[in-house]
Amino acid sequence: MLAAAYRGELDVFWTVGGNFLETLPDPAAAARALENVRTRLHQDIVVTSMMLLEPKDVVLLLPATTRYESRGGGTETSTERRISRSAASTTRPHLTARAPARSTPPACRCGRAGSDGRSGCPGR
Repeated sequence: MLAAAYRGELDVFWTVGGNFLETLPDPAAAARALENVRTRLHQDIVVTSMMLLEPKDVVLLLPATTRYESRGGGTETSTERRISRSAASTTRPHLTARAPARSTPPACRCGRAGSDGRSGCPGR
């Protein structure tokens, strides 16, 4: 997929978790590939440097939840293909208490910088 992105053959690229700039052997080539995709969607529980690369057109940042936040618990598959099961949390204050007000929307649309040099993304 990244090779196709590098060649400009992808219009949309959706990543869930991870950071190619920290895990792949050639971070510069990974950055060029990602910047070559028209629309990028990144879904994770944290913001990474990969998400903040200059977009060709649009970058969407989507929120995610961990397996511990999922009703009934959940599973996770490691890179060694081992499956771990997590029981549901018995205390769920994030579901019972009122959530604090957000300073940014749960999904962020980032385009090229406007005339004021700013984009719509936090941290940019």
